[in-house]
Amino acid sequence: MTNLYALQKGEHNLNLTFEEVRVFITVPVPRVKMYWEQAPDVNNQAISTAMSRNHFLQIMRYLHVCDNSNLIEDTFAKVSPLWQKLNERRLKYFNGEINLCVDEAIIPYFGKHAYPRQDQAISTAMSRNRFLQIMRYLHVCDNSNLDDDKFSKVSLFRQKLNERWLKYCYGEMNSYLDEAMILYFGKHGAKQHIQGKPIHFGYKVWCLCTQLGYLIQSVLYAGASTGNTIPELSVGGSIVTELRNKISLLSHFKTKNLTGMGTVRNNRI
Repeated sequence: MTNLYALQKGEHNLNLTFEEVRVFITVPVPRVKMYWEQAPDVNNQAISTAMSRNHFLQIMRYLHVCDNSNLIEDTFAKVSPLWQKLNERRLKYFNGEINLCVDEAIIPYFGKHAYPRQDQAISTAMSRNRFLQIMRYLHVCDNSNLDDDKFSKVSLFRQKLNERWLKYCYGEMNSYLDEAMILYFGKHGAKQHIQGKPIHFGYKVWCLCTQLGYLIQSVLYAGASTGNTIPELSVGGSIVTELRNKISLLSHFKTKNLTGMGTVRNNRI
């Protein structure tokens, strides 16, 4: 379809091959020209030798997964073939009903009622009522044994996520830390309202990420005292210091031949 779209736009020399598609989709660039630059801190020889920068940009310009002259009456008609293939692959590696709940959590655009009905792969794997039943009772804690933490119901789950994110983190020279919002409209003592964010209502979370957005560690904001271990640096400075200087994080970076520098506190060894 990409070659057809290129011809429709007057580009007759694209001639995209399947191997080139495989190379193209494995180039996760934050800025498309970065990996072809000569600076040693951004150049990636494996990528620059696999495909030229100009050809990469040419493919990006005309990449299509449908025939624009034969679209069905569907809001997502241009990506429906790709979506179908992704769902087939998802179903191939389907390991249980709970996977669908996790999948639903990261694909919220269709709504929890509409998505299982629209997608045959999902709807045949699990009924909508069963999905909603699991979502209603899904728990990762014992409600009879909770501590005073505002996020005690998910604290253990969040800890496991941080361990898993760190385990599969790939080494990079730079990392980035900023706050983000998790959409939530219900009632909760830690819910925030930040007008300048794309998501106005929800939970604020501090995120330590790679330059491509992979989440390494996170801290949920539960109030002014959250992570404020160094009062003179305020919450922001304390969170940066805490996430950057974690022993587990520095140890993991060492296995990736990366170095780090920070203050080791005797109560965090």
